Amino acid sequence: MHKDLFGSKVEEALTGLPPEWDAVRCLTHLRRIFDPELAREAARLHDLRERCKGRIGKDLLPYLQDPGSQQVSAPRIASQRAKRISKLTPNSHIWDSTCGLGMDSLFLGLAGHQTVSTDLCSETLAYAIANLRHHDLPAWALRADATGKAVGTPHVLLDPDRRPNGKRTLDPRAWSPSLAATLEVLARHEGGVAKLPPGMEIPMEWPTQHAIHWVSLAGQLLECTLWTGDWAPEPGRSAILLARDGQDHEYQGPLTDVPACTPEQAKEVRFLADPDPSIVRAGLLGCLAKEQGLKPLAPRLGYLGGDQLPDSPFLTSFRVVASSPLDRKKVRRMLAEHDIGPIQVRQRGHDEPSDLLERKLRGPGSQRGILAIARMDRGRWVYLLEPAIAPGDPK
Repeated sequence: MHKDLFGSKVEEALTGLPPEWDAVRCLTHLRRIFDPELAREAARLHDLRERCKGRIGKDLLPYLQDPGSQQVSAPRIASQRAKRISKLTPNSHIWDSTCGLGMDSLFLGLAGHQTVSTDLCSETLAYAIANLRHHDLPAWALRADATGKAVGTPHVLLDPDRRPNGKRTLDPRAWSPSLAATLEVLARHEGGVAKLPPGMEIPMEWPTQHAIHWVSLAGQLLECTLWTGDWAPEPGRSAILLARDGQDHEYQGPLTDVPACTPEQAKEVRFLADPDPSIVRAGLLGCLAKEQGLKPLAPRLGYLGGDQLPDSPFLTSFRVVASSPLDRKKVRRMLAEHDIGPIQVRQRGHDEPSDLLERKLRGPGSQRGILAIARMDRGRWVYLLEPAIAPGDPK
């Protein structure tokens, strides 16, 4: 890393680059201003900023590097986590023990917490310090091992590296620190939170004294977090949805089994609901279904069906207009009867790509339609849907 990369001259040069220039032209221009090494690093930084501005933001973390930029939490999730911590322990002292590029340290600092940021990689730590100083936040940072005792704060945040050899792994023994070491660190603190992979299979009974949150952002499952100590006042499993409208929703309940519809019932449902992935991963689908008067359309299928309109932000609800077996002629006949031409396909338990099905099943009509394809015990069933407005939703 060049010592001048975080200087004002580099920032002025990057700010002045025309947005339509490609990477080659940017590098050529920067070579006229800086030495070859600094020009290369500045061009790489500019490229990362352009590639990450939709996911991270243009000015939130101005100093980026790979692979760190791929592992940064979504800003909305880091902000929500900092708000939760602030409600539980306002203005607390926190150790961000695997700070990476500093996203969590940034939001914790903006929320008024005294945060010490550490990382094993001194270069990554330099980027985090530059990002914090960009927002005029104090950069209390040092190179340290997350499993050590270099920092003595009551609370800790850990994000184990799940790409120890450059390749993502779900094996908790291979993480850095490992899951066992992470749990040991959490146990030494009054409260803490550790990020786990959202796709990790966590036994229903583990751990009973902590809180586990599955977090989705606008319908995309992005994080699983394990909360301990005084940061887990309500132990158990929770689904958290950060919705497109800016609202945050949380759902917690008992683990409940709900029997699926019979094949005959599934074909006659008036409403179909597609659950948010956070609900499914948290194992709370049965509880929510029972609460809403719904049943799974088939065993081990995410779609829920029933005769009453669901009212939950964790469910995308549709009114069933018609249904048919998954047979091209029968589906097209159903679409023709309702003047449907182009379609959007939603599916669960079916392997064909949605875009292929949208071309193959397209109807002869003029209106746009929505098809849901569900895997039943006796083949696939197709539902023609229209969006349903739940009570209390804006018209």
